[in-house]
Amino acid sequence: MERAVEDLTGRARIRDAAIRLFGERGIDGASIRDIAAEAGVSSGLVRHHFGSKEALRAACDAYAKERMLQIAAELTEGGDLTALDPVALHPVAFPLQLYLVRSMMDGSETATALFLDGVEMVEDWTKTYGIDPKDRRGYAAALAAIKLSVFVFRDQVSKALGEDITTPAGYQRIGQALMEVFSIPIFPPEHTTPDTTPDTTPDTTPNIPPNTPAGTPQDSPRTTTHNTPRTTRTTPSTTPSTTPSSTSEDNPSTTPRGRTGKASRDTTGEISRQQEM
Repeated sequence: MERAVEDLTGRARIRDAAIRLFGERGIDGASIRDIAAEAGVSSGLVRHHFGSKEALRAACDAYAKERMLQIAAELTEGGDLTALDPVALHPVAFPLQLYLVRSMMDGSETATALFLDGVEMVEDWTKTYGIDPKDRRGYAAALAAIKLSVFVFRDQVSKALGEDITTPAGYQRIGQALMEVFSIPIFPPEHTTPDTTPDTTPDTTPNIPPNTPAGTPQDSPRTTTHNTPRTTRTTPSTTPSTTPSSTSEDNPSTTPRGRTGKASRDTTGEISRQQEM
């Protein structure tokens, strides 16, 4: 990951200075004069090479995207990331990563396109290594966003670690943490295996036909068991479900109210007296 010969030119120095300042301050927070001072050149030379700040930003977007894709290809060329040295990677990759995140937040289409390219790279990676998530695209997008979120919350992450992640040591520490996040399962296998045990809980839901008028007598609830054919059914009851049952002599669910009920009791009493005689 050696720097190209172009990096020795004034144009390259201006571009690199712009990437650093845009990443730290945002597009609106860095002026042509600031960038020229950072690069050690005159403002006129910046305008000579790029014309305007918008053109300079476009050049930074294109370079950052191309360089990050090149770095990613170099890192994954052997398929083994265990030998990755974050300290050596820091001065090359960190300014570009910070710039691209800031550029996305400022609405850069080029930076957004790079993020989408990253999502597709993660999708390809899952297929290569036999990782089969339920939603492959969602998995890839989440993974790419997690990696970039470290730079979005740079100040907060640095405070949490007690170490500035913009330094080589802090960058190495958060890089190692990300590697472990991606390589160590969060849940043990027994907690992620689907439960295929049949559900044998009785179903006591009443068998109520659709569009049945309110107050219409219905079948009593039937008891069934999942995965077991239903072979019996209780005798339908014509008692309205809204009438409470009673065990007293004057059961309102079986004996009409009013005079008829009194006459029935009188008749019963008369029959009893005749039997005693």
